[in-house]
Amino acid sequence: MRRGAARKTAKLGRFSYQTDWFKLGFGKIPPRTSAKAKVEGLKALKEQPSELKNPTVRVEQGSLTIEGTVKTGEYLEYVGRDDASVYDKNWNRLRQLPVRRREYVMPTGWHKLSVVSESSWARPWLSVRFITEGEPLVVRGSRSG
Repeated sequence: MRRGAARKTAKLGRFSYQTDWFKLGFGKIPPRTSAKAKVEGLKALKEQPSELKNPTVRVEQGSLTIEGTVKTGEYLEYVGRDDASVYDKNWNRLRQLPVRRREYVMPTGWHKLSVVSESSWARPWLSVRFITEGEPLVVRGSRSG
């Protein structure tokens, strides 16, 4: 479920969020069939602070381990050096963390990616974006090419 169209409403000097809509998706539905869902008593859970301890990004047989902790509300950026940067919500650099690479290469094609860590009891929610460098990939049928 993804919260959407949130409106901020003042409540004793703090913000509370009202959800105007949400999106529900189904994995795989066989051809010539249909699916229905009824959602009742929907309640948003309170955000729990969490952290990623020594997060590892796995790509095929390779891995990249960031040695340190990334907390709720922080952003991690790795651009191919011997360290990764941790930023706050305004992209102010907070600290550098060393990294360990083991065959961390992504050849052309589709790949299974995962992020694991030695995290605390609270399983963090992640938003991940990977940008690769190299020869551009031309997508057949694209209007730009």
